[in-house]
Amino acid sequence: MRFLASFVRFVDGLNDWIGRGVAWLVIPMVVITFLVATLRYGFSIGWVSMQESYMWLYGIIFMVGAGYTLLHGDMCASMCSIVRHRHATRHGSICSGRCF
Repeated sequence: MRFLASFVRFVDGLNDWIGRGVAWLVIPMVVITFLVATLRYGFSIGWVSMQESYMWLYGIIFMVGAGYTLLHGDMCASMCSIVRHRHATRHGSICSGRCF
């Protein structure tokens, strides 16, 4: 049992470290998105590879950052608040407890 607890702490620490590193990918994604929009609509210049790069960055941020978000328990709360806000008047409260 001690081994399992230490393994879980190791995985949680690794997940926390990876999540904090992936958060820094938001900055290049915003810069690339700004450049794509500026070059495309301001100068009529566009590169498909540049457009795809921010899509790949978004995918990496979303998929790898989901584990970090679940580790800290924020994903369920934000998703439930979105669902509750959109459907509270018609259907009542859909999410009433923890999702996971």
